[in-house]
Amino acid sequence: MNDERARRLGEYIKAHREAQNLTIVALAIKTGINDGGLSRLERGKVPCPRPDTLCAVATALHLPLADLYTLAGYVVPDELPSIKPYLQAKYAELPEDVITELCDEIDYACEIYRKRSG
Repeated sequence: MNDERARRLGEYIKAHREAQNLTIVALAIKTGINDGGLSRLERGKVPCPRPDTLCAVATALHLPLADLYTLAGYVVPDELPSIKPYLQAKYAELPEDVITELCDEIDYACEIYRKRSG
């Protein structure tokens, strides 16, 4: 990642942190990342932030992880994940049988729509 990209990523994170009225220390507590590391990230001094760091920041600030990955220069797949892995990742607290039921309902809705439209 170049200096300009690191600076833009840092500004993006800082703007969202400040918009939520969080201090660096408060964000550090939410993410489990030390405040010095977060400060360096916000100032664009981290040339290659770790994916797990970006994930923690995205989660704490309620930001799309893909946005932070894109700003950091990480490759973000063009295609979306299949529904089951997406639901498992997004709603990890849901039991497997509930996720399976949701997938079945989505498949059923798609089947009905396909029949109606063509």
